[in-house]
Amino acid sequence: MIQRFIITGGPSTGKSSIIEYLQKLGHLCFQEVSREIIQKQNILTSAKNFDFEYTVFKERKKQYLAAKKLHFYDRSMIDGLAYMKLQKKPIPQQILTELRAHPYESKVFIAPIWKDIYHKDSERLENFEEAIAIEKSLRETYQSFNYELVEIPLTIIKERVNFILSQI
Repeated sequence: MIQRFIITGGPSTGKSSIIEYLQKLGHLCFQEVSREIIQKQNILTSAKNFDFEYTVFKERKKQYLAAKKLHFYDRSMIDGLAYMKLQKKPIPQQILTELRAHPYESKVFIAPIWKDIYHKDSERLENFEEAIAIEKSLRETYQSFNYELVEIPLTIIKERVNFILSQI
């Protein structure tokens, strides 16, 4: 039985650190794909065009299809929809159809905004206010697809991972 658990949240909330720790424990995980695409496309602004979002969507769909058993995802196809909505980009019907045809586990883990660990870097281009808006859009989008959002506590990585594992 294939199980697909999503770790989502705004930028710089510890998602990738959680995924890395899960991997160290032997769990199968998929990394965030947008960083590599940002580098390849030499994107220098937090505002991204539709081609970027659709490229990320297609890569996340490949990750979805590659799952063989229990997997954790650093974001999902649904995240791209939340970003498109936030940027007021038209959502192609094909994307909505794909999202309905490729469900994840109903319980989605969300890493909340955490000002103490927030920082920008060469691929994380959003400021803190934009990160708050992204989190809000993520929450609304996941809930619109009837996913149950489970907030990951603001604590050390080991405890965050133990919390997630206790919930599945």
